[in-house]
Amino acid sequence: MYAYVPFPEYLGGSLINIVSDCVLKEDTPKAMNEGNCPTATIGCWKPITGKSSDTSPKSVSERWHLQEKKRKKKKKKRKIENQEKHRDSSIQSQLEMENRSAVANAKDINESATSSQMHTLPDGLTVEVMVKGKVDGKVASPGKQIKIHFIAKLRDTGCTVGSTIGAAPHQFCLGYEKVLKGLNIGIEGMHVGEKRRLTIPPSLGPGSKAKPPIMPDSWLLYEVELVDICE
Repeated sequence: MYAYVPFPEYLGGSLINIVSDCVLKEDTPKAMNEGNCPTATIGCWKPITGKSSDTSPKSVSERWHLQEKKRKKKKKKRKIENQEKHRDSSIQSQLEMENRSAVANAKDINESATSSQMHTLPDGLTVEVMVKGKVDGKVASPGKQIKIHFIAKLRDTGCTVGSTIGAAPHQFCLGYEKVLKGLNIGIEGMHVGEKRRLTIPPSLGPGSKAKPPIMPDSWLLYEVELVDICE
């Protein structure tokens, strides 16, 4: 079986030593891994690697369940991301609609000032231009800091509930959410020096959340003068 020697350097017993070493350690995979003999197929022609592969049905099932779990996790993540995108898109659309509505209201007020001194908007807010401002002057728009003098009264009783008479002008950012919505809408588009009278319905005022001296669900009457617009 070992009479044929392919290389001369194996003469002198070296080939016999290698063969006998592999035969003695046929059942010891560790010896093969330690480099005591070259990699070979021994006995029933099965490669000795020192490791066994697990191809049992249980192992295949576990891998399938793991992959399925990962797939469901990715699907859930994509669903959440889509929901967030849809919600952000809805909020953006709502803000755009509100901005267009505010611009339309201001346009209606300015157009009516040229033909009539009083104009009532669809939401119930009544705007009366008492004194026109400077035509080429600064114009109040959302996001700008403005200064106003005002007198606020209850429409039904005439009772004064707020005023800047004898005090410095009131300064705030037009469109600020904590300012009455009716006041924000009624002032938008005013020129510096202009005076307006605003009749604000409960839906654009404090409404049912009003606190004394304002009664719940009261109509308010504001006389406003735009003093300045801060750059």
